[in-house]
Amino acid sequence: MVHPVLLPTARTFLTIFAVALVSLLASKGAALLPAFQNDDLYRLEQPSEGWRYVTQGRFAEAALAQMANMMGTGFTALWWPAMVLLMPVAAAAIALAMWHAAGRGERSPAVASAAAALAATWPMWSDLLMFRTAIPAQLLVWAALLAFVLAPSIRAPGWARVSLAALAAAIGLGSYQPAWGLFVAVGLIDLLRFRGNGGLAARLTQPRVLGLVLGPALYLALVAATLLAFIPTRGTDLQHRGGLIPAGQAIDRLRLGVASLPLVFGSREPTMQPYLFPSLAALVVVGLAAATPRRPWLAAGAAGLLLIVAAVTVAPLMLMAHLWLPARALFVGGFALALALALLFGQTARPVRAAFIGSATILALCQAGASAQILLDQIRGNEWDRARAQMIAMDVLRANEGRLPAQLIIVGSRWQHALPVRSHELQRGGPALHFSWAVQAAFREATGMPWTVTLRQDGRELCADDVFWPHPDSIRRDGDAVLVCHERTW
Repeated sequence: MVHPVLLPTARTFLTIFAVALVSLLASKGAALLPAFQNDDLYRLEQPSEGWRYVTQGRFAEAALAQMANMMGTGFTALWWPAMVLLMPVAAAAIALAMWHAAGRGERSPAVASAAAALAATWPMWSDLLMFRTAIPAQLLVWAALLAFVLAPSIRAPGWARVSLAALAAAIGLGSYQPAWGLFVAVGLIDLLRFRGNGGLAARLTQPRVLGLVLGPALYLALVAATLLAFIPTRGTDLQHRGGLIPAGQAIDRLRLGVASLPLVFGSREPTMQPYLFPSLAALVVVGLAAATPRRPWLAAGAAGLLLIVAAVTVAPLMLMAHLWLPARALFVGGFALALALALLFGQTARPVRAAFIGSATILALCQAGASAQILLDQIRGNEWDRARAQMIAMDVLRANEGRLPAQLIIVGSRWQHALPVRSHELQRGGPALHFSWAVQAAFREATGMPWTVTLRQDGRELCADDVFWPHPDSIRRDGDAVLVCHERTW
């Protein structure tokens, strides 16, 4: 009989948990404020039918959308309680995972606490928390990860522990597919930290390792069953994401995928440049150098963990016809990095551990600032969007004799705000007026009036005289519609 895996003592767990929770509040607490992104402006204005996410395998978001619509509350009402609950649930999952990675030495809890602070303050995670529609699904991801971490420790038959691990992995995939790297990282730690007899077979039949195999199988079976059930009756409600790449592009995408592996660990993240990313990389190198002489297999395992998690994260994105690599799809890198560091430094000599704890504390404080900056910059952007929409609305009403036009046409809107934010990366930090699905909601939210707004980016003919807002002549009537030459983008 395989006995349950031991859990840390209450005192040890509470220490690591407290560090993780405080780190989350320091770095992600601003997510409790309305730092919504462009997609959320659209969904706040219009109900989001859950069935449209079914073909994407986003079952949690589909179920939450349907529930919110049935309740008549929308995602806004779910966002606050989900974010409040997300903090302790994620902190518990992080604490247990870092303790497991650091080992059970007398001083390893201090290493686990430092690693937990690094995982909790990871800046790229903030990118996802700007989308309040995604936060309830994120709560399910971290709750599933907590169950996955606890699965080998429950006092139940072996099949029950494996079933819990598989179910948790399937729920994590169904909640947010890019979070799969979290589960893979924890499962790899099991292979490296295995204590017992039986060789390779015993390592591969641990509950969490088996869960990594059975969980995706269960998830894919659910995807297939759902598609077969709903395509005949609700085919028009289903939404696709552009399909997969053609076979001829496979080699090019493979090269691009290999070149993109460092992105998972923040190599492109603007808030981690120019110092944070190189500092974390240097810390990993020091850890590998410290662990290799005494435990070369452990050092190799830590390096392999980082490589595998990066590959698992990037590979599915490379298969998509529409290539999109935002930070929110790559956010698992910080968790994997912290696990690898806990693994490397958990059993090193006291001076090396002390140096790691000091360095990790400083880096966690820097990461907390960078992480918060992403959210605070989005709040600033929201204010700029609101102010600009209000000013344009006032000018349009004045030019249209105080009447709301049948249609407002905004011509041209740049990718960045006029006063750019440092944390701008891909869609993040961009103005709502740049996105066709958000511009109407931006005007409605800013004024409380039922505007009908469309966006046109090519204004060569409409704005040929190169007169742009806020010049009074930038506003023209076109029948019942009013046209605003907003910005030159062509």
